Amino acid sequence: MTSAPCHYETLASEGAFSVQRCTECGGLTLHVGFVSVRLDERAFRTVHDTMSAARRALATRGIGHREGIRGTA
Repeated sequence: MTSAPCHYETLASEGAFSVQRCTECGGLTLHVGFVSVRLDERAFRTVHDTMSAARRALATRGIGHREGIRGTA
């Protein structure tokens, strides 16, 4: 049994960061610089939730902008 090759669409991109989705299998790929991590949707949502929690923790502690971390509140 052969599987169809992946065809990617970019969902979001900023600088060295991007997220792509395969239109064939639905797999998600998170690109951070030269590192790429392939995830299913459940794992991607877990990464998102974890990053969001870290962002809130940084904002609560008043860390972020002065440390050069973008996107903190």
